Amino acid sequence: QVRIAISIHVAESLGRLAPPPALVQIKAAAMDFNPQVRFAACKAVAQLPLASVDEELRALMTARLDDGPQYVAEAARIAAEHIGVPVPPAPPTKVD
Repeated sequence: QVRIAISIHVAESLGRLAPPPALVQIKAAAMDFNPQVRFAACKAVAQLPLASVDEELRALMTARLDDGPQYVAEAARIAAEHIGVPVPPAPPTKVD
């Protein structure tokens, strides 16, 4: 639990700072097995200055659009829109 909390905090903080080593950590977090860490990475990408964004980050956010937990996919959608990745329309919400 401590490792996860630290990973989440670090990913979110790095998005505001955006030095090149931070981008490596954000990319790693975007591929983490834990969805909360991937969520934090997406939130970090949504805060990055556009000049810091490269094709690898764009590809990672595109991949996260299909992430299993919906909250990760939604955070990826916000990040993708921020960094200029074409985002398909959200699927319609199922109403029972």
